[in-house]
Amino acid sequence: MMTTIKKVMSAVLLAAAAMTAPAMVGAKEITLIFEGQGITLVGEFAGFKDGAYIIVNNNQELYVPAVLVRCEGDDCFEVVTAQVAQN
Repeated sequence: MMTTIKKVMSAVLLAAAAMTAPAMVGAKEITLIFEGQGITLVGEFAGFKDGAYIIVNNNQELYVPAVLVRCEGDDCFEVVTAQVAQN
């Protein structure tokens, strides 16, 4: 499981979308912290889609799965995950 999480996290960081984001009026800054990894991303909140935060950093949109990070800032969401019981 940790291998999968590390692969996903690496993929998120290395394969972040390289699209130029349109200028946003009133966008607030959020901080995404990868707990225990020593990685912090800071950028303007651009949205939340398919369980991922979208932030703009250096004119690039980054899609970061919410389950991998702790978010700090006014535009953060409370992410709830469900656990399925196994027999």
